[in-house]
Amino acid sequence: MGVILALSMLCSFSASAADSDNSPLGVALFPPLQLPNSGYGITGLRLSLVGSHRESQGIDLALLGNVTNKKFRGLAISGLFNYNSGLATVIGLQASALANINVGASTVYGVQLAGYNTAGTVYGLQLGLFNVANDLHGVQIGLFNINRTGLFKGSPIINIGF
Repeated sequence: MGVILALSMLCSFSASAADSDNSPLGVALFPPLQLPNSGYGITGLRLSLVGSHRESQGIDLALLGNVTNKKFRGLAISGLFNYNSGLATVIGLQASALANINVGASTVYGVQLAGYNTAGTVYGLQLGLFNVANDLHGVQIGLFNINRTGLFKGSPIINIGF
């Protein structure tokens, strides 16, 4: 109970700050049972079962999944999925068991690791069963790999882009 009270106070202090729509910490079971609510951005750490926020910048850890609606920047690790529908910049690692899905303009600097990976531009490695990149500057390793701007648009096992 004390931990929940402390987290509530921390989130409410951030709401009273000059940048009232961001919080340094997000904690969620699943939407709408989360602090702060989904209209807020998280700049720092988000811990959740399934968390859904307007934006997330920092470290995003979820038992099941992370959802970001407008802007993501940072490191994302989840048990099942990472889903970004807006501008996404993944730095380091985006890892999950099932899927890393970046729908909007996205750039990955590092590694995507999941059964299915998709991103706009990848500088690094996509490792999964199915990998999709609009523009690959690195390596894809999987059952089937797609690099839409590459010499080889589709390739089994390995695909390389420069």
